[in-house]
Amino acid sequence: MQMWILVAVLLHGVHVKTLQEGLQFLEAGQFGKAEQKFQEVLLENPDYLPALKALAEVKIRLNQLQEARDLLKKVVTQDPRDLGAMVTLADVYSWLGDYDRSIALYKDVIEQDSTNLAALKGLGRVLRWAQRYDESIHYYRKVLEVEPDDVGALKGLALSYALYKNFDEALKWIEKAVELYPDNPDVLKTKGDILAWSNHFKEAERVYRLALKVSPKSPDIYQSLGSLYKWWGKYTRAVEAYEKAYNLQPNNPQILQAFAQTALKAGQLKKAETAAEKLLQLDPQNETALSILHTLQAGQGITFYHLIEEVVEPIVMITTLLLLVIYFRRRQDILRRRHRFFWIFTHWVVPTLFLLLVIAFFLLKGLNLWGSDIAIEVMEILIFIVLLLGVATLLWVSRTREREVGRAVLAIGAHPDDIELGCGGTLAKYKDLGYKVYAMVMTSGEEGVPDPEKHRERQKEATQGAHILGIDQLWIYRFKDTELSKHINEMKKEIEKKIQETGATVIITQSPYDTHQDHKAVFEATKIAARGPKVLLCYEDVSTEPHFVPNFFVDITEYIEDKIEAIQQHRTQRNKSYMNPENIRGRAAHRGLQVGVKYAEAFICMKWVDT
Repeated sequence: MQMWILVAVLLHGVHVKTLQEGLQFLEAGQFGKAEQKFQEVLLENPDYLPALKALAEVKIRLNQLQEARDLLKKVVTQDPRDLGAMVTLADVYSWLGDYDRSIALYKDVIEQDSTNLAALKGLGRVLRWAQRYDESIHYYRKVLEVEPDDVGALKGLALSYALYKNFDEALKWIEKAVELYPDNPDVLKTKGDILAWSNHFKEAERVYRLALKVSPKSPDIYQSLGSLYKWWGKYTRAVEAYEKAYNLQPNNPQILQAFAQTALKAGQLKKAETAAEKLLQLDPQNETALSILHTLQAGQGITFYHLIEEVVEPIVMITTLLLLVIYFRRRQDILRRRHRFFWIFTHWVVPTLFLLLVIAFFLLKGLNLWGSDIAIEVMEILIFIVLLLGVATLLWVSRTREREVGRAVLAIGAHPDDIELGCGGTLAKYKDLGYKVYAMVMTSGEEGVPDPEKHRERQKEATQGAHILGIDQLWIYRFKDTELSKHINEMKKEIEKKIQETGATVIITQSPYDTHQDHKAVFEATKIAARGPKVLLCYEDVSTEPHFVPNFFVDITEYIEDKIEAIQQHRTQRNKSYMNPENIRGRAAHRGLQVGVKYAEAFICMKWVDT
């Protein structure tokens, strides 16, 4: 339209500056300013045709169609030979629903210019809207005789055939349009519409997704996608599509109405209410919006579908995950120590699941199904498989061999790192078997750190090591380091008290064959306190004498890493050679070799009672 306006301006040579300024505003989308400029020209010359046509263009852009119609009628009356104005007026009549006048005007133009493509296409369109499909097809074919690759005619012809229920012919013509214009989102949308109308829902969804790749911010495509999902019975997906269309074009009554109706159907009541209220703001007498709000106020919007999809499914999923978390937390001591499982899980299970997800992603991408319902369903199935594998793995990994529920073991050491060095793996294994595991340390090990400020540090290290081994409770006493032989009777009383308090039936303590006087003192106190039907085991330590001859071994192959990690918590002692992980493994490997396992801890069984 702007070209003939410029030509007219050059011919008439009046109001050029004001009119050009208005055209610039029109081009920039500043319709209010453009209208003001054109009105200024018309105040001086009410019959100035370029200004009348330019103002009509503004009114069309603002959807003020009746005012645009009156302006164009004035133009056509003054200049009956202006075919461009006649075609635009016919367009306006068709948008206003006055099909008869629109058809008459188009035909008048075609009588004067039989090859006027704008009139031929416009006539084909309005005849389609009037459901006169045979005539519509006739005029679109006339366009294609003149311009075989005209995208508007190809698309219009396909739509006319589709509405005429001749889907095969419709798809033939739209395929030609797609072949010529593969990146035209409107052509792709039309193909999707035709496929949807012919109940080819999956293929239609794929085509709509292709169109959205080309034009991701098209409200029309999202609206069509929403309609597809609604016909398909996938109401939640339909709501999502309509909501995206609404966000892109918030003042479109058709989108709002479809959004509100579908949200109500899907049981998404808040969205239905919001959309209906917005629709009433645009059209206060809209019966659909009023009906939806009345239904919501009467409490009739909650459906079985809504209860299942919006309430039951999330509750089941959250409950399942919550139970898994609780179960994991209760059994994490066992899971943490199953190193063989973690190796399998990290080296096989996780990579396999990741590979499956990657393959699924690229397969769906290759089939142009990513983001579709098919993709969502596939991913939901994969997530379900992952969840199922997770549950199965947790159950398998936390299995126990004859759980000794209600039994307890008590380990006793002189210094904060003695228990970890002597029987750390065994304690972890007892915990795995279901025992309650307790530990007593008689000194804070102050002689092991000359700096008085670090005495508390040793107690903290012992607590951290106990946590790694799964020890249920640790007691650290303040008997004088290196002087425990003076306190055998006091230690005996404390040990007796804890045996009675914990109900321990297995007592593990230090060996009598030891060069450290504190270690011998702890053994003496424990030997007296552990009288009665108790199992009494003595572990070897770094100061154990060479004639320590074990007669009881515990396979700690699955727990060697826990033992080392617990020992490594004693950072203040790391400079000592016996704290080196390789030395720890070496001793465990030596004892394991003696009994035919990879790693073991050795004990002297001073007393055995089958409990």
